[in-house]
Amino acid sequence: MSKGRKKGKRIISILLCLALLLSGMNVSSKNAYAEENATKAEDLKDETSGVTLSDSNSNGSYEIGSAEALIAFENIVNAGNNGIDVELTADIDLENIEWEPIGAYSDTDGYAKTSYEGTFDGKYHVIKNLTVTINSTYETGLFGRISSGAIQNLGVINAAVTNNANVESRPPEIP
Repeated sequence: MSKGRKKGKRIISILLCLALLLSGMNVSSKNAYAEENATKAEDLKDETSGVTLSDSNSNGSYEIGSAEALIAFENIVNAGNNGIDVELTADIDLENIEWEPIGAYSDTDGYAKTSYEGTFDGKYHVIKNLTVTINSTYETGLFGRISSGAIQNLGVINAAVTNNANVESRPPEIP
């Protein structure tokens, strides 16, 4: 191989290395910009339980890692702050807890109209030992009603959901 070809390959190799280094700098500066401009959600305190939900990751979602925090979230949503986003940080055991659905909603009861409108990301965790027993026309489950919200990456195991209300059957509502 001639000296000219070897020299040309070296120059190309050096240029490729420089291009890789420079592209890496651009990516990290973009990540730093995104971190600096992330929207941190303000802490939310549930006045019923005294538990405060916080956004420790500064990504706009509240972290829930205990049954107490999940109950606080349910209270906050059902009190009307129904568009908040949350992420589970651990599996949650609701054993010996009588659950009230997130999003208290009833088509026949005039005052109960709170549907959940945020994003609930389970982060592949599970909620276990869920027990819901309702004796009214409220919609029943872990969530009562979800409207323009999303539930994702969530498992529910060992759930018992019962609604004992005597509700008449009626056709679906068509707007």
